[in-house]
Amino acid sequence: MEAAVKQALTIHFSHPPGDVLVFMTGQEDVEAVCTLIAERVAAVEDKGVSPLLLLPMYSQLPADLQARIFQSAAAGTRKIIVSTNIAETSLTVDGIRYVLCSMYSFPFLVCDVSVSLSWSITASLHSLTPHNTSLT
Repeated sequence: MEAAVKQALTIHFSHPPGDVLVFMTGQEDVEAVCTLIAERVAAVEDKGVSPLLLLPMYSQLPADLQARIFQSAAAGTRKIIVSTNIAETSLTVDGIRYVLCSMYSFPFLVCDVSVSLSWSITASLHSLTPHNTSLT
């Protein structure tokens, strides 16, 4: 969990614009990571840190709160979605540039896709699929 928090904050504080998708193993981990990120950002808020929209995502979250991940963040605000793998559905989220994964107990994976993409969230990490939305 700590690795997810540190990596997400490193991206927020020092990487080019783009939304972040963080995969965690379960609802409790999602909520804990969201709480830790929010606390740490609040501690440095007065130091000129860019705004952050932090959104949890898991199957038991009410539908209206789940729908927030599809809304664009305000200009100059980075969106970080902390999610389980949502095994019962497949979703596509636009604007994701960074993907962090701490699932399946292997070392933390970081992917900088370097272009604005959509990501399909499905039951398996191996089925993460980038969809380039700028090529038609």
